[in-house]
Amino acid sequence: MADLTIPSVTSTPTLSTTIPGSSTSSSGAITTSVGPYSGLNTGQIIDALMSVEQQPYNKLTTQMQKDQAKISSFGQIASNLTSLKTALTNIQSNNLNTYSSSSSDTGSVTVTSDSTVNTGQYSVKVSQLAQAEKMYSQAATSTSAVYNSGTITVTNGSHSTTINISTSNKTLSGIRDAINSAATDVSATIIHDNSGYRLMLSSVGGTSSAPLSVSVSDAGGNGNSLNDFSFDPANPNSTNGGGMTLLQYRQDARFTVDGLQLTSPTNKVSNVISGLSFDLLNTTSNRAVTISVDANSISSSTNMTNFVNAYNSALATLQQLTAAGQPLQYDGTLSSLMNSIRTAFTSSRNQNNSVALYGIMHNKDGTLTIDTSKMDTATQKNMRAFYNAVNSFSSSFSTTITNFLTNTITSVDNNLNTEVSQLTNKQSSMQEILDHKRAAYVKKFAAMEQTIGQLQSQGSAITGMTSGTTSSTGK
Repeated sequence: MADLTIPSVTSTPTLSTTIPGSSTSSSGAITTSVGPYSGLNTGQIIDALMSVEQQPYNKLTTQMQKDQAKISSFGQIASNLTSLKTALTNIQSNNLNTYSSSSSDTGSVTVTSDSTVNTGQYSVKVSQLAQAEKMYSQAATSTSAVYNSGTITVTNGSHSTTINISTSNKTLSGIRDAINSAATDVSATIIHDNSGYRLMLSSVGGTSSAPLSVSVSDAGGNGNSLNDFSFDPANPNSTNGGGMTLLQYRQDARFTVDGLQLTSPTNKVSNVISGLSFDLLNTTSNRAVTISVDANSISSSTNMTNFVNAYNSALATLQQLTAAGQPLQYDGTLSSLMNSIRTAFTSSRNQNNSVALYGIMHNKDGTLTIDTSKMDTATQKNMRAFYNAVNSFSSSFSTTITNFLTNTITSVDNNLNTEVSQLTNKQSSMQEILDHKRAAYVKKFAAMEQTIGQLQSQGSAITGMTSGTTSSTGK
């Protein structure tokens, strides 16, 4: 019987860091993962091992998400508190005083008021309305009628505007548009009557003592003459067949306020009584129009309503963000703030002049409401005492909010952002370690597959030799 000799394997596969028969995705996870020699799902095994290795990394991610949620929540709170602080400022001093103005004859005089007005009553009589000076040109056949080139100079008082007339604007409509584009103290329009189309000029501003004048320089040509637009105030109704014709003279409005004789170049009067503007619509002969300015109730003030809404909105945000399961559920900082907000009202309840005495009611659920009847009655009796109470409350409450915004929220926000930055850096370092560990696992399993492959090759060789020996003996 021949000696059994185990042949040596002369060719060994080179060690690779990739598991034979596998592939990887862009994320590094093995997708085709059954080992060609072992039959093991080595990719799945590596992923399972890495999921354990990655748990500390995942915890950092969770903490960063919590911190970001807190940063966002504190941002909402800061926005609400800033609005509340603005609303508190707007109920101080005389900011709650609002007024309504009215006219006894809106067909003759209308009135509007602004925040600078005060209560009062005024008698207005209108003897003459203001009107612009108007003139019209010779008739043309259409709005596209062509005129000669040249210049048109319009003078209103001491101000003159020269308009160049050329190929681009030498039609009737083109001249109208050129005047409106260049001049600020005259307006141009086109009217149509039985004779044709005419350019009408109207004064804008100025005084009745300085009439309009229009001079032209016609360069000649085949079009209509620019002299059709000339106007001499010394000869307003020219009979020579050329130039513009005066339609009406300019005049100022004439009226009286409480017997004081006044004039205005326009029918909108805004510089007579502080805070009031009149629109003069019709003459009143010797009949007086009564203009009244009355104070509105404090409870109907927009600033008071805005304050209540801003307070309730801020409170709702705080309650929402500290509710169960919310980012700031266990945040002691907000508990302190909510206590400060409550005590802004409750701490003054026993004082002789708290805001509660004037109808600013702090309800059991923490919200505010306005008892309009109580507020209006109390303010009518003693407006000064009301503002003393409101100013004291507003100033104290604003200080509390300012301190929280500039100190507490700023500090918390800085700390959270610092922590997020540190966690981000820590994750970057951990990611490098995880990448190395995955690579090491892949390399080890690749080596295992190669070793198994070698052993299988040697086993096959032994089996082949054994089979060959047995065959020889059988002969």
